[in-house]
Amino acid sequence: MKHRGVSTSGQAETTRQTILQAARACFAESGFHGSSLRAVASRAGVTQPLINHYFGSKEGLVLAVVDQTFVDYTERQSEQWERPLGDLRFFTKGLQVLFDWLGENQDVLRLATWVRLEGYPLESNAHPIIEAVRAQIDHLRTSGALRQGIDTDMLMILIDAAFKGYWDRREQLTLYGLQPSTELDVAYRKLTIEALVRGLFQGPALDDALALIED
Repeated sequence: MKHRGVSTSGQAETTRQTILQAARACFAESGFHGSSLRAVASRAGVTQPLINHYFGSKEGLVLAVVDQTFVDYTERQSEQWERPLGDLRFFTKGLQVLFDWLGENQDVLRLATWVRLEGYPLESNAHPIIEAVRAQIDHLRTSGALRQGIDTDMLMILIDAAFKGYWDRREQLTLYGLQPSTELDVAYRKLTIEALVRGLFQGPALDDALALIED
């Protein structure tokens, strides 16, 4: 995917990535409106004019941060995008990768919260991802692997809520007498994916999908 902004290579690309990482951290901590280019520049160890050189404006920097987030996720799921329609691993393995990626990039959840709170109008590279997932789910339903009546969009919203909700509230799980840990993360991931598979799949596909769930 092509990034917004000037074309770069070598050391220039390294500088660009340094700025993006600093901006992502600042935006996650203080929001888009609450983060100045001066703060981003200080965190990145560069000058403010250099940020303008690469991204044109604060708006350009925000868009580049969001774009890079989806680029990172797309690369993490690269194995799934190559799977043919009907490959059950797109669902089972893809869900595992999504859950783990969110856990490793919880600043993404904070960015999403700021988008919601500030009403920031953002474009993103999310649409190709959504369409790829929609195509796989639609194919599984029409092939008979999924139960009839499954609404694709509602299913994607359910998965989004189940996974993001866990990481959003992970530190509050002590309310249930649970201690956040890697073991708890793995247990929740497996339980959620298994529940989804049992509730969605039918026939031979159900047994096949259950066998693909990893610990």
